[in-house]
Amino acid sequence: LDRALENPAAAAHFTAQRPIEDCPLSMALDALANCPAQQAQEEIVHWLSAQIRPTSTMKACLKKPPTLYATGEVARQYAYLLTAISALAARLGYSGLAVLIDESEHYSLLRPAQRERADSFFKALIHAAVGPAASRIDVDGIPNHTRADYPTSFSENSHLFFEFASTEGEGRMPIEAWLAPSQIIRLDDRFLKEDIEKFLKMVLRYHSVAYRYGSPPRERYENLLHQASTALSRTLSQHRLNIRELIRLTVTICDLMYVYPDYAPDQIHAELLKGLGIS
Repeated sequence: LDRALENPAAAAHFTAQRPIEDCPLSMALDALANCPAQQAQEEIVHWLSAQIRPTSTMKACLKKPPTLYATGEVARQYAYLLTAISALAARLGYSGLAVLIDESEHYSLLRPAQRERADSFFKALIHAAVGPAASRIDVDGIPNHTRADYPTSFSENSHLFFEFASTEGEGRMPIEAWLAPSQIIRLDDRFLKEDIEKFLKMVLRYHSVAYRYGSPPRERYENLLHQASTALSRTLSQHRLNIRELIRLTVTICDLMYVYPDYAPDQIHAELLKGLGIS
């Protein structure tokens, strides 16, 4: 939002493209651009972020705010808002918006009425993210919002990446009915050593970008990554390590190499073997 306000032309072009008149994001942008009161600006952002209900101070700048995040059928509204944010982000130079949901297996704990709404939410986001051509979702089966007819996507190209993780079990979501096989990644412990080594190198690359220390010196880390992948793949194949623990250990190795630049790679490897119980 700050970046959009710094670029009025991009914000104006975005709001001009809105598919419905009562677009919450467009209305918020217009209000923020013309609102002199700092408190009202902050409250508009909090309202858009689902932190507060509309206040009298906020309404001084946003006269008739639409109802957001109310109880009921809001799947289309969520999908619309997230794709609107992603479309705005793309117009401002970002790639878009990534929405990641972990532990979706909690779906199995929902009551029937809650499951229906959860189904609508996931189906709306899936349809918005993959687009009509690649979607198995019958978008007409997703209920409309009680106060407005929201499309599931702000624009034809949503710029939205949606990923959710779920553990196999009874009562889980009907993922196979919603997603094509190519859209599903199944994780298990049948990984080759080469897969583990490739993963370690990828994590290290992202780690170096996150901490802005450039590409790690190849001669310092390449052999350590090779040795660590052997130890980790061996432990994984023996079912003494799961994927979550492997990821944690990989990040720990990267942290050690970054925080302690003089830490000998052989010493890190020796401590890894000791921790894994490998002699």
